[in-house]
Amino acid sequence: MLKFSRAARIKQLTIDLVRIQSDTGTGQEREVEAYIHDWLAGLAYFKRLPDQFGQYPMQQDPLERSAVWALVKGQGNQTVILLHHHDVVDSFDYGNLAQWAYDPSGLVTALKNVSLATDVRQELESGDWLFGRGAGDMKGGAAIQLALVEEFSIKPNFRGNILLLSVPDEESLSVGMRGSLSLLIDLKEKYQLNYVMLINSEPHAKEQDKYGEFHIGSAGKLLPVVYVRGKKTHIGHIYQGFNPVLLLSEIVLQTELNTDYTDPARGEVPPPPSWSFMRDRKEVYDASVPASAGGYLSLIHLKSTPHELILKLKRSCEKAFGAVLRKIEQSHASHSRLKNKSEPGPSWAVNVKTFADLHREALDDSGPVFQRAYDKFIAARVMDIEQQNLDMPETTFQIIEMTLDYVNDLSPMVVIALCPPYYPPIHNDEFPGLQLRVRTLTDHLTGVAAEGWQEEYRTGNYIMGITDLSYAALQNGHQITSHIAPNMPLWRQPYDIPFAEMQALSLPVINIGPWGKDHHKFTERVYLPDLCERTPALLESAIEYLLQEDQA
Repeated sequence: MLKFSRAARIKQLTIDLVRIQSDTGTGQEREVEAYIHDWLAGLAYFKRLPDQFGQYPMQQDPLERSAVWALVKGQGNQTVILLHHHDVVDSFDYGNLAQWAYDPSGLVTALKNVSLATDVRQELESGDWLFGRGAGDMKGGAAIQLALVEEFSIKPNFRGNILLLSVPDEESLSVGMRGSLSLLIDLKEKYQLNYVMLINSEPHAKEQDKYGEFHIGSAGKLLPVVYVRGKKTHIGHIYQGFNPVLLLSEIVLQTELNTDYTDPARGEVPPPPSWSFMRDRKEVYDASVPASAGGYLSLIHLKSTPHELILKLKRSCEKAFGAVLRKIEQSHASHSRLKNKSEPGPSWAVNVKTFADLHREALDDSGPVFQRAYDKFIAARVMDIEQQNLDMPETTFQIIEMTLDYVNDLSPMVVIALCPPYYPPIHNDEFPGLQLRVRTLTDHLTGVAAEGWQEEYRTGNYIMGITDLSYAALQNGHQITSHIAPNMPLWRQPYDIPFAEMQALSLPVINIGPWGKDHHKFTERVYLPDLCERTPALLESAIEYLLQEDQA
């Protein structure tokens, strides 16, 4: 018998999880892993069956993080996987409120003295929302899943199985999900499980307060790095050089918020590109133009392949290069007129290459000498990443620079490479022969919500926020795998995507999560009626519906 109501247990469990700081990409993630593991160990079911839960270490992870798993076995082999992540983004955005970011009750008090938007103020004062870092994204969803695992573990004559998977690092590189696919395969074989569906419980946003949303797919994300090599010169002789900052700025102007890049599918449209970083590569000041500049941007996509996106970005870079050359020519001509002196102008050409092109050129120009130096350089940089002395974008820049040293072409150039992470898009319609109850699940849940609390739910095709669901299957794999490796310098060293395991699992997916707002902001919050009552009821109903005997 459970001592407390479901609602009280979920609320308190969410608060307890939020209080454990588990910033992504840090050793702090281990603390929440230990908590979840110990919480499961305290359940009577797992005291009787200690072999049916545990921690699964991430291979070659310098932070020594683990996924936590637990299997509640009933009758038969039909199995639903419940997935959540236990890391959160950092609390820097809280500013002076950072000391309360992980303390929901203290944060509510502190926020009362802060200038807030009207809707935030109203929701703070209503008492219907739980505030705190990770309350929405996604320790609330984790608490719901944990509570349901506890409930199903004491159900008599339970038909089917529930496999809980709590992973680290979703907010960074998805080390947890990518590293746990082999665990899912091992457990499937060991316990003879038939995986019916993978259910995530990320929070959902509402276009209007009365409409909830389920998602049966997740958007993809490509992270291109754009490196621009210029021609260094003293600023007093500006036309003798080529300023890479000018070209990089033009590339940003050509691509930032450019809706030509939007990739609509199934009635949904992802956001246009956005640059996360751009700057020159100068380390100290001097009176010269920079030798190089670089940046990276996110391309959210639903149906385009990496190859198509790289080609589109290459065309934008070529267009920007041409515009800059015209600007330089016009400026030089105008300057010459002002000086009343005819001088030969600079003579550059559009020169845009992918990293695959550049790597082949270095091999052609320098052969084995380059390859030996390249392999040694990669090994050293991987060690720097593991010791957290470098991040992956900066490492990618350095690998491009090293490769350029072995190329005979010294002219201004743009190089396009790919940086981890990569998230493939996924959608249930891409699976042939889905089971009937998987196909009809959202209709069933919509009926549950309408009957239970007169709330309308809609089926969304893609979560645009990027999730671990991307790794549940490999769809259109032949259009993906051949173009990632050649253009991603850190492929397999140290970053890898287990495409074979994704193909083997091929799991249909759905996201059933509570209503949340302002994720990754200091006003992050989750709606308590959803957290404590409605979403748990929906998730329970989904599990029971999927595990009914008459699968077809």
